Amino acid sequence: MHNALHIQEILSNVFNRVCTDRGGFEWQPNLNPSLAALARTCRAFQEPALDALWFQLDDLTPLLKCLTKDVWTLFATVQTSQCRTEVIGIRRALSESEWGILQSYTRRIRVIASINSPTGQLAETTMQALCYPPMVSPLFPNLYRLKWNDFRPETLPFIRQLAGPKVTNLIIGDLTSLGPAELSILGSLRHLCPHVKEVQILTPKNDTLPTDIVSELLCSWTDLQTVKCRSINGNALLHLTTLETLEVLSFTFDRRSFKHVLGTSIFQFPALRRLFITSPALPSLSKMMLQLRVSIEALFISFGGWPTTQHIHSFVTAMQQSCTQDDMRFIDLRQLDIFDLAVQVPASANPLILGDLFPLACFSNLVSVTLDTGYTVDLRDDDMLALGAAWPSIRLLSINEQRGWRGSSGLTPQGLVRLLQQCKLLRKLCVVIDTIGFSAIPLDRHGPVLSSTCINVLDSVIEPESVAALAAFLSDVYPFLKTITAWDTRVMSKRPDAAGYKKLWNNVQVLTAEMVKVRTQERRWDVEARPDDNESLGSDNPDVEGISDSGSTVTRNRGNSSFRIYLQNVR
Repeated sequence: MHNALHIQEILSNVFNRVCTDRGGFEWQPNLNPSLAALARTCRAFQEPALDALWFQLDDLTPLLKCLTKDVWTLFATVQTSQCRTEVIGIRRALSESEWGILQSYTRRIRVIASINSPTGQLAETTMQALCYPPMVSPLFPNLYRLKWNDFRPETLPFIRQLAGPKVTNLIIGDLTSLGPAELSILGSLRHLCPHVKEVQILTPKNDTLPTDIVSELLCSWTDLQTVKCRSINGNALLHLTTLETLEVLSFTFDRRSFKHVLGTSIFQFPALRRLFITSPALPSLSKMMLQLRVSIEALFISFGGWPTTQHIHSFVTAMQQSCTQDDMRFIDLRQLDIFDLAVQVPASANPLILGDLFPLACFSNLVSVTLDTGYTVDLRDDDMLALGAAWPSIRLLSINEQRGWRGSSGLTPQGLVRLLQQCKLLRKLCVVIDTIGFSAIPLDRHGPVLSSTCINVLDSVIEPESVAALAAFLSDVYPFLKTITAWDTRVMSKRPDAAGYKKLWNNVQVLTAEMVKVRTQERRWDVEARPDDNESLGSDNPDVEGISDSGSTVTRNRGNSSFRIYLQNVR
């Protein structure tokens, strides 16, 4: 064996490479039999190969399958439309030697990607039996990333065997109910894994009982970099403001849990870059936003109910005051429940207009803006051009992608060209196009504006006589266009005449694709022919004859060939 293969670091790098997929990104040790073969090749390979093989588990069933067949059994099989899940149980209590076999493998595990996985599960009684190993040392001493997604409360005590001082990444979710016993187990994690840096705890919705326990848990960790929790209180938020390492924060804002700090404290996050907030009511969230002082690059807001458009204006004005304007790159403002067909906009609601959104124009470095509400939208050419002028670096602009604008306003085709000329980096656009009366194929060609391959026209109304004109227009402006999305969401597709409009837009897409091919061929001919001597062609199409200014020369181009005929003037 080569001397280099005696170096453990080299062997570890080789075996870790074997674990990754062909792209080198996803860790897939269980799908590669080469590791098991390498572990059996020689003693020098055994330890590093086993370390790589057991580095990550997608479920816990491989641990029991390492024992003899008289220990474990196929307890049940869960069949769904997508997969078949085996539930593994144990026949008897484990002996001390069998616990030693388990420990020889558990010490190698660094990542547990799932507890309740479609690839395999442990029965409840099995999980309970594993809670009591006959040793004082941790059962998983080197584990640093844990995802607990078991919805069965009876299995939660086993998390104490997984949690250890080396755990820095902790995800707890899918808990359907939390009683005193489960909350006590959650509270003990502050002592079991004191060095957590990334935490995600998704407690049951509409359950305020875990709020204080989760908040106390967060207050015990001082090295947090990422926090994603469904419910926290004001004390936890005040603690998080003191952390110089926190970069990502996601939580649900409940006014009842923050009442003692609302209006009295300023929340400054020195290192925060991304902020996600969900709130059942936007007006109270606006008050809390006024207390924030952050230099973030991304803000994602989800709100419930039907606040007035004035409330939306007040909220974006609060954003203007609380967020550093030059740092902001991504804004995502979404209304909850807009996917529900039964939820209808109040009859008294006003449409969204430029004035409601214009405070966002102060964030001049935005590259992505997503606004998705249930309100109607009244934005026209001048309004969209004002937003485009404020965001010259915008790459994604989406307004009401789920429910559409439900009105007669929108960008005209000419306004679309002007917007694209302003925002040259735009790659995804979701707006309504006002196509009414656009039936004549424009003779003036704008030329290629965008290299984007798609456009979403939402619930744009279209007339049959506009199909050809729109196809000609879009094939010119979008020379690489492949997909036109229209009336595509579940909510929009249920509206009257949606099927007819969708069919017409499909016709535009088919015709546009053919015209794109023709224009591509035109550009290729133009590059290959390149007529000289300042002789002009009568058309953009190289297959059309042209007559020079003198009237005595005719130039004809066919693909790669060209020839010239000189005519003598006849009087």
